[in-house]
Amino acid sequence: MTAMPEVLREDTLNIPDSRGLNLYTCDPALERLLEVYLPPALLAEWRPLLERLGARAGGELDVLALAA
Repeated sequence: MTAMPEVLREDTLNIPDSRGLNLYTCDPALERLLEVYLPPALLAEWRPLLERLGARAGGELDVLALAA
């Protein structure tokens, strides 16, 4: 995991963030949309990658976004 940057101060802690969320699994609408547009076999093949990317977006990328 990535350490929290020093830039996070007390006055920035009230900003909602997605730290710790898997942005793929917490969006059921995205899953339903993918089920409409992708063949089941392709979605099954891509699901592990989407889960890893969703975790990364709610983890290290969220930390970097707050530091920007």
